[in-house]
Order: sequence, then structure tokens, then C-alpha cells
Amino acid sequence: MPWRKNVDPIIKDYLDLQVKETAKFKDAYSQAKNKADAQLWIAVANMTKHLFNLELKIKYLEGAIRDLNERLLKTTEKKPEDVLKELEEVLEIFINYINSFSFMDEGDKKQTNVGSLKKGNYVIIDGIACIVKDVQTSKTGKHGHAKARVEAIGMIDSQKKIFVAPTHDKVDVPIVTKHSAQVLSISGHVANLMEMETYENFDLKIPDELKSQIHEGKEIIYWKILGEKVMKQVK
Repeated sequence: MPWRKNVDPIIKDYLDLQVKETAKFKDAYSQAKNKADAQLWIAVANMTKHLFNLELKIKYLEGAIRDLNERLLKTTEKKPEDVLKELEEVLEIFINYINSFSFMDEGDKKQTNVGSLKKGNYVIIDGIACIVKDVQTSKTGKHGHAKARVEAIGMIDSQKKIFVAPTHDKVDVPIVTKHSAQVLSISGHVANLMEMETYENFDLKIPDELKSQIHEGKEIIYWKILGEKVMKQVK
């Protein structure tokens, strides 16, 4: 498409990204009488999905801000170390959600330096998507390379992971996206769900901590992590 070469560079990357994302639905729009119109509608639906997810994240962050404000109002009667701990917990929520502000493909990943990892960041260790729980950095050695000891837990299986690497090394970071679904039925520890945007039906295991809250008709939030889906909360 020659016209795409003349698109303003400021938006060209976003255009290319939308073309890439809509191409995943080629089997659908290729059957339309007007393929270009069908592809355009898919792009519109895709952007609507991203806006919906962004609204969910903003609402969650608004709740976190209110929670932070309430905690700050009560800090006068608490020890400094207790206040710091509460602030770290709220900060972790912010970091997790900021990390997920992405329009990249579900199951995708990017890279960052080991030295830039902080508590609450996402990281891939041994092929498993994890949340960083602690980072300890050693002083620069005689060879001029500082090292970081990173402790994390799996985002799906809660498995503890630890690795040590030079701070300048690259490490993979998972792109996590969040979606809504409605519970259609429950069978044992598994819920049959309908995706709220695509109307796709699929099954997901119900986490132990959510079992008492899951009922037919309930809406839940699930995450897509490295191609896997995991139920995270009830709306």
C-alpha cells in the first residue's frame, strides 16, 4: 500500500500495529463482500476492546488512590516502618497495572535490563511469567560488573523463582493483558466463561480464593499471560 509510506511518522507505528492485529482475523474478513470494510470494522472493535480494558485499569487505579488516601489519613498513629510497608503494597498495585498498559499481542513479550527490575515488575524466569518480589544489587566487582539477585513468584502457579545476573544483562518481560468474561456455568473447580467482547466460550480453573464468590452470571477479570488465561478477580 503506497499511501502508507506517506502517513505521518507519529501515527505510522500505530497504523502498522493495527494492520498486524487485524491480520489475525483474516479468515473472517476474507469472506466478506467488501474485505476492506470488514477489516476496518475489526480494527474499530479491537480499539474498542483496548479502550474498555483501559477503563477497567483506570477504575482500579482510582480505587487504589482512594485506598492510599485513607491509609495516609490513618498514618499518624502508626510506626514509620508500618506506613512504609503499606505504601509499598499500594505502589506494587500501581506498578502491576502500569506494566500492563500495552497494545501488543497477548502472549507477547519485551526486554529490559536486569538492573531496571523493581518490586512489582513482571519478568520471565525459566519460561514462567513472574512478579518480582525482591531485588538485591551487589556492589561493582573488580571486573566492573554489578550483579542483581532477583526473587520472584510465578503469576499462575505461585512458584518461587530466584536468579542472579549482571545488571546490564537483558531479561524478558511478559506482556500481560486483562479481559472480562461472564460465568455461564460451574462444574467442580472449573467455570465455563463467555468473553464479553468476542463472545468466545472457554473454561478456566477457579482459584481457591475466589470459589466462594463465583456464581452463574457473575463477571470476572482474567489475564492472558504468555498465551495462558488465568482468573484473577470478580467484578
